[in-house]
Amino acid sequence: MDKKKQMNFNLNNFLLATTDILDYRDCELNNTTKNHSKRVAYVALKIGEQLKLEPKMMFSLCAYSLFHNYINRDNCVVLNIFDDTGLLTKIVDFSHHIDQTYNIDKNFISTNSNGMYTQHMEDIFLEISKPMSFWLDLQCENSILQYIYSTLYDFTTQPTFEEVLKITSLFGNLYEDTTPLLEKCNIMADFYNFEHKDKITFLIAASMLNFGKLSVPKSILEKTSSLTSQE
Repeated sequence: MDKKKQMNFNLNNFLLATTDILDYRDCELNNTTKNHSKRVAYVALKIGEQLKLEPKMMFSLCAYSLFHNYINRDNCVVLNIFDDTGLLTKIVDFSHHIDQTYNIDKNFISTNSNGMYTQHMEDIFLEISKPMSFWLDLQCENSILQYIYSTLYDFTTQPTFEEVLKITSLFGNLYEDTTPLLEKCNIMADFYNFEHKDKITFLIAASMLNFGKLSVPKSILEKTSSLTSQE
């Protein structure tokens, strides 16, 4: 690995590090519940194990699950994590359906999908959900995270700094278009003669500048009057 041009990068670790903010935004936009994406990943990976998916497919399945509500499926090659057979999409869609119909207070879940999914998929879910541990883990964020980390192989890659910038820019743009800011930062880095690595690292940081704002209610961000002490 050329440390001046590349860095170690694990997509799932990155997504898990940002999933709390993404989940908050998901709750606001799609009326989901806390830890929705982690639960989708948990169910999807359990199904993937039953289907005996190869390690790289499991890695991709997890990444897709964690980011599924933000994927433009017509341009999903951006993150290079999806298959072209449609299997991962079916698993994630089914897992999303399961989480959306799950009533955590009554421990009730409906697999009645009105024919949206195959009987085989529903049968797999009924099998993996038999143990009580499945339901207990599904309600515990730490248990879900432990399962994810213990199940997945570490497919850490060595992308170029520019490739990482494309990924972080995608996340940064979830709040607002970062292009104007990055253009100014690019000019500034050239003016101060930043080395290539330092310049792209600077741009990566700039691309994520407003990402944290996704976890702040718009009522606070756009409030014109003074904030309260609680806000």
